[in-house]
Amino acid sequence: MKPKKYFSLAKEGRNVDIMVYGDIVSYKWLDSDVTAYDLAQAIDDLTDIDTITVGINSYGGDVAQGLAIYNALKRSPAQVVTRCDGFACSAASVVFAAGDSRVMYDSSLIMIHNAWTYAEGDANTMRDVADMLDKVTEPSIKAYRSVMDLTEDEIREMMDKETWITADEALEYGLATSVIKEKTDKTAQSARKAVYQMIINPYQVADDEEIKCAGEDEDENTTPDPTDDTDTTADNDNSDDNPGTEDDNTDTPDDNTDDSTDEDKANQMVCNFLNAIFR
Repeated sequence: MKPKKYFSLAKEGRNVDIMVYGDIVSYKWLDSDVTAYDLAQAIDDLTDIDTITVGINSYGGDVAQGLAIYNALKRSPAQVVTRCDGFACSAASVVFAAGDSRVMYDSSLIMIHNAWTYAEGDANTMRDVADMLDKVTEPSIKAYRSVMDLTEDEIREMMDKETWITADEALEYGLATSVIKEKTDKTAQSARKAVYQMIINPYQVADDEEIKCAGEDEDENTTPDPTDDTDTTADNDNSDDNPGTEDDNTDTPDDNTDDSTDEDKANQMVCNFLNAIFR
């Protein structure tokens, strides 16, 4: 079954994947819009299903539609996994809270706030609208409270401020049950070290050994070895006839070099080769 661009339902065996990538509305104006009628009916029609996975990337929308989708997922006998693929804002965050397991990517966000609307009329009408909005907000608070390790007052305060929640914060609050972390290592550098080890000495180079080539910056925290007795002024002391100049023979290779010299040259050749590839 070829999935649609925004809302799609794909069944494979006893597992179903649902993608909610659009605004949650009561009437479809755009192809990207998602209605509770479409989604809730599709969920209710599922039988003999073990797992429903709902991927969410939505700015939210109509509170009533979001609550209907939330309740459709909650009454499903299947195990429900909600996954925040990008944003789960407003009504979409309520849908996210419906999951038995709630997964976020490290680079995803959730936003919660109070219900709001447009209105016109006199002061009495506006007071009625304000009271209505307070009541409309209550089911969302209950949905968050059912999964979050926060008090109702703390959740209300976050909603009053319109709060954006990172993946780590959602995990701390209990809104998310797990976070998919992005890899932080630099692929090119990791590949470079791996190739270096395989070429030079795959069995004797330790995994945690720092590999550096000529010209690479040293660690800022590197301190001189206190046991090193090398006199760094030796070259200048041996140049009494030409003060202020270096020994003319400093760049001349020593004919009596030890066995490590050829290995060092080979290592540098490999470093130059890897630098050309990965830098």
